[in-house]
Amino acid sequence: MIHDVISDQKGVLWIATQSGLVKFDGNDYIRFHPDTEDTTTIGTILTFKLYEDVEGNIWIGFMDDIYKYNPYSKSFKRFPFEHLVDFPEYGQPSVYTIAPGSHRRIYFGIASFICAKVNNAMVYYDTKNNQYNYLDIIKSWRKN
Repeated sequence: MIHDVISDQKGVLWIATQSGLVKFDGNDYIRFHPDTEDTTTIGTILTFKLYEDVEGNIWIGFMDDIYKYNPYSKSFKRFPFEHLVDFPEYGQPSVYTIAPGSHRRIYFGIASFICAKVNNAMVYYDTKNNQYNYLDIIKSWRKN
C-alpha cells in the first residue's frame, strides 16, 4: 500500500509504503531497510508521510517516529515524538501530515490508528534553533 509520493528538487521520486521507504531516480529503485546495528538507517518500515524541506532533506513520518534523510550524507536522523504527545500506551501514534510553517518550522500532525483521544497531537521541529516540541493548540486558541 502506498501512503504518499513526492518528487524532490532533483526529480527523484520518494514513495512511502506499508513495506518501507522507496526512492526511484527514473532508472533504479532503492528500498531503505532498518538496521538495528546502524543508527543512521531508518528504524522501521511502516512509512506514512513525506516532505522535502528547503535544504533538500526528506522528512519521513512513521509510526512512533519521524526521520530526516540527509541526501548529502545519505543518512537518517531519528526524531521520536512519543514523549511530546499524550497518546495512551495502546494508541499507535503515527505521522499523518507534514507541512512547512512560519518561523522556519516544520509541523507534524499525529493521529492514531485506533482513533484514541489525545491532546498535543501536533509537534514541530524548529530548523532555526534545532528544537523539537509540541504545539499547544488549546493554549493558542485561548489567546485568540
